Amino acid sequence: LITMIVYDLQVMLGLYLYFISPNVKAAFEAGMKMTMSDTQLRYVAVEHIFAMVLGVILLHVGNVLVKKAPDAKAAFKRMAITVLVVFLLVMVSIPWPFLPYGRVLFRGM
Repeated sequence: LITMIVYDLQVMLGLYLYFISPNVKAAFEAGMKMTMSDTQLRYVAVEHIFAMVLGVILLHVGNVLVKKAPDAKAAFKRMAITVLVVFLLVMVSIPWPFLPYGRVLFRGM
């Protein structure tokens, strides 16, 4: 439950930042054809937001599956699988510096 609450808050903050971001504004002003052809713009405007919203949906579906589990062992197994899948999705969706659309991890360093 705490994992879901923290992730929901993170997604809400991310959505707020998404809609005020100058990068996203530039992507929408460039048009969908230009945005989809540019790796950086596509990542900022489409891929990252899609993966994070998909992660929160998967986490909520996993929570429902955990509640419907017949016993504690099955519940823990379902939650472990759900959290692992969401964790991997989030890790893949981070703009690591070594990726084509990557960013620096710590600005000013």
